[in-house]
Amino acid sequence: MTERVFARMLNLDHEDADDLTLMREVARRFAAQTDTSATANELAEYKAQLKHTEQSLKDLYEERGLYKGKDGKTAWRNAVSTMLATQARCHDEIERLEAEQTERIVLPIDEWYAAESNDPTGPGSPWSTWAIIKRREFLALWLDGITVTQPEDALYAAARGRAGHAEVGTTGHGRRGRRRGRRGTDGRSG
Repeated sequence: MTERVFARMLNLDHEDADDLTLMREVARRFAAQTDTSATANELAEYKAQLKHTEQSLKDLYEERGLYKGKDGKTAWRNAVSTMLATQARCHDEIERLEAEQTERIVLPIDEWYAAESNDPTGPGSPWSTWAIIKRREFLALWLDGITVTQPEDALYAAARGRAGHAEVGTTGHGRRGRRRGRRGTDGRSG
């Protein structure tokens, strides 16, 4: 599985739209793991403000009947209008800050892969020196999860030399939704 992640990483095409989407997602995740700057703090503040604003809007809609008369209805409309404007501003700022955070990040691929080695996880590779937490952090950049399935007929599969199958999905979430990885160097989809 780890070899497939490295194969995917090392075969990214900077002109392929799907690969660019994946790189942006990995950069976003890397920024979230490493960025402790003011941008990250500001982003957290806007996310908290958005959550609060959305709850306040929900409350306003539930309490609509309590606003009686012309002045009450005007006050309710003004409050909703203000909340909707705040919500839109929060969405815009979150999008801007996430893009800013991602653009500033340079993925340390040279630190993740020793070019002089043909085996990215073999002896002497950066992977071989990382503790389990560092390995998990690296894999979390590239993977949403790992699904291990047992063939329906384990005896038949064992006879064919295949006791189980691990499906590794290098996926990214972005505005375009979920995407699956492309074929790795081993010919299997990743």
